[in-house]
Amino acid sequence: MLKSRIARHSFSVPQVQDRAPRNLTRKKPLCSKVHLYVMSQRLGNSVAALTRVWHHVDMAADPRTLGRLASSIAITLQGKHKPTFSPNRDHGDYVVVTNCAHLKVSGRKMQDKLYWSHNTRPGSLKLVPMERMIANKGYSEIVRRAVKNMIPKNKLRLIRMDRLKLFDGDEHPYKDNLIAYADEVPEMKKKLADLNRREAKLAEMRKKYLEN
Repeated sequence: MLKSRIARHSFSVPQVQDRAPRNLTRKKPLCSKVHLYVMSQRLGNSVAALTRVWHHVDMAADPRTLGRLASSIAITLQGKHKPTFSPNRDHGDYVVVTNCAHLKVSGRKMQDKLYWSHNTRPGSLKLVPMERMIANKGYSEIVRRAVKNMIPKNKLRLIRMDRLKLFDGDEHPYKDNLIAYADEVPEMKKKLADLNRREAKLAEMRKKYLEN
């Protein structure tokens, strides 16, 4: 009786096929494609790329207004004109600006533009017109503030601003360091030529208008 019940409820166990053992000695690459970026080991190339150049800007001979000039200076201080630029690295150059007294602004900014300061206390707001700022701190302070506001507000900001040298006149102690000038760059030459042609055209149109 017991044997019949066992036979009735019997089941077959599936046989497991023997598999070949894995080849543990085979070496597979971690990835199908490995890209290696090797920097140049030549010392000369690295030194030339990271050398800080001294640039000179003469505002008396430069026809650009304050905003356009400040943006160009900010790019040079950050090193954005170099192929080695990185936002977390300081590869910028030195900039020496002379004749800040020949500052050029458009419109009525000299009378209407206001510089404000606030120390977070109620009633501490101060508004200073550009004319009064020039009388108190000089023309170089106007250029310094314009450039500073165009540089990212991070820990490199003060380091970059230390490389900006501003002078109201022609005299400065960095004449032996200057090797680059703003009007010698090919792109800047083209822009200056375009500005000169535009000014000549406007002067001619103004003259014809007054004659009529």
